[in-house]
Amino acid sequence: MDGQKFGNIEAYGAERWLGELAERLRTKTYQPEAVKRVWIPKPNSDKKRPLGVPTITDRVVETAAMLVLEPIFEADLAPEQYAYRRDRGRTTLCERFIDCSIPGTRKSLTAIYRATLTVSRMRS
Repeated sequence: MDGQKFGNIEAYGAERWLGELAERLRTKTYQPEAVKRVWIPKPNSDKKRPLGVPTITDRVVETAAMLVLEPIFEADLAPEQYAYRRDRGRTTLCERFIDCSIPGTRKSLTAIYRATLTVSRMRS
């Protein structure tokens, strides 16, 4: 971790900081830092799960890459593809599946969906 804080960046000048980062990206001198590993408690459990915390600089670069690449990939994906897409996750797929189901089966499908969510949350 680089120890950088938002307050330090503001004091240094956000525009200046972003300009220097952009220059590092253009000249290919940018190198991502190691991700800080912390352990956070799991809900309703004594167990902990790992969480990776990137530096502010790395997070800015990751977000910029996502903003550029997401529309490119999104344009090529079929409407029925739901994985790893904004507003098209597992929940949306299940809800759409239930909406399109045969009349009379909706109640059963809703119960299965809710049970799946419960089990999924218990595993996290």
